[in-house]
Amino acid sequence: MLCDDLGTEAADFVCANFTSRKIAFIHAKDGDDHSVSASALHVIVAQAQKNLSLISRGGSVPKHLKRWDRKSKWAKTSIRRWRLGANSLPTKLDLWKRMRSEILDHPDGKKEVWLVLGRTLDKAALLDQLQTPGRRSAITGQVVHLLSLLQANCAQLGVVLRVFCQ
Repeated sequence: MLCDDLGTEAADFVCANFTSRKIAFIHAKDGDDHSVSASALHVIVAQAQKNLSLISRGGSVPKHLKRWDRKSKWAKTSIRRWRLGANSLPTKLDLWKRMRSEILDHPDGKKEVWLVLGRTLDKAALLDQLQTPGRRSAITGQVVHLLSLLQANCAQLGVVLRVFCQ
C-alpha cells in the first residue's frame, strides 16, 4: 500500500496483493458536509475517470514513480508514502512493471477502483431523494449520472467500482 496523493497521481492510494492478484486504486475526498452534492462528487469521479487509462491492458505509466519507494515522504513532512509492503518488493518502475504483468494484464487479475467519500455523499439522503416522489432534483440526477458513467467505464475494463460513503 502506498500513497501517491498530490499532483498527477495514479490514485490517492494504490493497494496491490500479488498473491491474490488484486489491485485497488483508491480515490479519497473529504468534503464540506454535503449530503448530496454533484460538484463535490465531480472532482473525485473525474480523478478516477482519468486514471482508468492506467488500468486498461497495456495502459499508460504513472507519472510519479520516483516516489514509489520506501523512503519517499510527503512534501514538508516526515510521513512516508510507502505505507505497507514487504522489503522483498521492487520499487518505482520495477514495482509498476510487476503490478502490470502480475495483476493488471494477467487474465486472473482483479482490478478495483474505490471512491472513499468522507462528508461528500450521504447514502441515506441520496436514496431518500431517489425513492421519494417530489424529492428528486437536478443535483440528484447529476450525482446518478456521474456515478453511472464511471460505473460503465469501469465495467468496460473489467474493473469493480466500490463507493464508500456516509
